Amino acid sequence: MRLIVDTVAGSPSWNMAVDEALLLSSHPLTLRFYGWQPFGISLGHFQDNLSEAEFRRWQEDGIDVVRRLTGGGAILHGREVTYCLTGVDGVFPFNQGVEASYRLLHDAIIRVVQSLGVPAGYASSSPPAIKHREQPFFCYARTTKLDIVAGGKKLVGSAKRRRGGRALQHGSIILQAHPQGGSMAALSSWIELPQSEFECRRLLADKIADELGFGTTPGTLTPTEHKLALELELIHYKTSNRR
Repeated sequence: MRLIVDTVAGSPSWNMAVDEALLLSSHPLTLRFYGWQPFGISLGHFQDNLSEAEFRRWQEDGIDVVRRLTGGGAILHGREVTYCLTGVDGVFPFNQGVEASYRLLHDAIIRVVQSLGVPAGYASSSPPAIKHREQPFFCYARTTKLDIVAGGKKLVGSAKRRRGGRALQHGSIILQAHPQGGSMAALSSWIELPQSEFECRRLLADKIADELGFGTTPGTLTPTEHKLALELELIHYKTSNRR
């Protein structure tokens, strides 16, 4: 498995473009860890666009808005480590249903954060069905049985997308709760984190990769993947609130 740990936090549009480029890549299996600068809101693929007033308000607060490939509610990406796993659909670890790949990654994340001193575990149950128009704006305002919680609040959530024989799963591990992001748990509530966000990414990436036990090779984007990400960023993500 190729392990990519971004040395510098990326913009929301760049992060989502790279995830899509990895989904479209021919590489057998890639696990990427990254951060966000500036902070951003990723809208779920099927969420309504923000109004012009809402869009401007977030922009004035220094928070970019982007629409991601995957469904669910909006996420305010602040101080967090985001992971993205991509590979061939139908081939391990994407050779079973959605729940199996969620559990594979989430089991590893739970073991890692527990080892650091965070009382993390799965949510006890799924909430009742909510009509699309009545669902909360923020993803972290609602948990499913596959989400990771700590102290009664959501700490990690993931989402998945399949396309053209490939699969992508990505999710957010909250380091420090953002005051505008709704109710969420954060690692910083229980442990002292490295000051450098790259050190946080490196720490979690190495430990989670070890827990998965796939065997990893450190890597970066190929020139082809990088070029595709630049194109996708311009075409799909620079104005993604309008899509």
